[in-house]
Amino acid sequence: MIPVLLLALGIVLSMLHFFLAKSNKSRQRKPCFTVFFYKYWLVFAVGSAGIYYGLERMYYAYQLATAFHTPLSASLQNELGLYCLVLGIIGLLAPFTSRSFRLAIIINYSLITLSIAVLQLVELIPNENYSITTLLPVSYSFIAPLVLIALFFIADKKQQKGSFKF
Repeated sequence: MIPVLLLALGIVLSMLHFFLAKSNKSRQRKPCFTVFFYKYWLVFAVGSAGIYYGLERMYYAYQLATAFHTPLSASLQNELGLYCLVLGIIGLLAPFTSRSFRLAIIINYSLITLSIAVLQLVELIPNENYSITTLLPVSYSFIAPLVLIALFFIADKKQQKGSFKF
C-alpha cells in the first residue's frame, strides 16, 4: 500500500509543480505535464518505494523470510534490501542524470518489478487468494513499469522535437 500512496503523492506534487510553472510568465518554453509526471514518477515510484522496500527488507529480514516461506537466513533478505535501497537512491537521482542512465534505471526497475509480479501471481493463483490487499500490490507491480516506459518514450519524443529541455 505504501507504493500506491507514494504514487498518489507523486501525482499531486507533479500537478502542483506543473501549475506553478505554468503560471510563471517569465518562462520561454511552455511546461509539459508529461515531463513533470515522468520526473515525479521516477522519484516516487522508483526512488521512494525502493528506499522503503530496502529498509523494510533489511530491518525485518526474519519476519519477511517467514512470511514469504524463504530460508530463515537473513542474508538473502539483506541482499534484496540492499539492492532495493541502491535502486531507490539511484531513482531519487534519476531526474538529474543523462538519458541513457535513466533508460538503464527504467529497464532494471521494469525487469525486477515485472518478474516479482509474475512470481506473486504464480503463488496467488493456486492458493486462490484474490483479496484486494493482495491484488492491489500485484496490479501496481504490472502497471508501474509499463507507465514508466511509456512516459520515458513520450518525454524523449518531446525532447527530440525541442519543445523542452529535460
